Amino acid sequence: RTNLLPDSNDVSSWLDTSRVTVTTNDVLAPDGTTTADKIAKSAASFKYAVDSFTAAATGDFTVSGYIKAGSLDDVTILISSDNATTLNGRVVFDLTNETSTSFSVALVAKTLTDVGNGWYRATVTATFSNTTNPRVFVYPGKYDETTAGDIFVWGFQVEAGSFATSFIQTTGSTATRNADVATMGPTVAPLKTTGPELVTNG
Repeated sequence: RTNLLPDSNDVSSWLDTSRVTVTTNDVLAPDGTTTADKIAKSAASFKYAVDSFTAAATGDFTVSGYIKAGSLDDVTILISSDNATTLNGRVVFDLTNETSTSFSVALVAKTLTDVGNGWYRATVTATFSNTTNPRVFVYPGKYDETTAGDIFVWGFQVEAGSFATSFIQTTGSTATRNADVATMGPTVAPLKTTGPELVTNG
């Protein structure tokens, strides 16, 4: 898989952060390093950070990212094929109640996974019928929330596919991860009497 977002951890380098205030390396990230960013908004609606990526073909695309509540308990993630809300997957994740609400006809799937220390990994999958101007939007709070506040984010990626794979860090350009290959064994009789087993996760 390839992470199509060129900067997975540094939101300040995304395409447009003029509607929010980004504080980089503000808190501990899920990997234990102080590399998670804070995204803060004013008391107005439709405040977001947005980044672009290149989609080579139509089909399913999945955005994933680690999110944590700050003074706001909700985070909205939107993946769009046309830099708008007409052809997209938009989901509001409620981190207090560990629930999500969808607002999209193009949505294929969504997940929210608790990874500890207040962090969750959220995923949104949508089907692109075109690739005019693909974008990822991250809103502190609900999509149209008018309450000032902040959230924390880390490890965002976009993949061509119907589900998210493990995190692929990027710093300035896209990155492709080789298939996971693990060699296990050798196991002992009576379960196995010859060499190690090779397991490939494609």
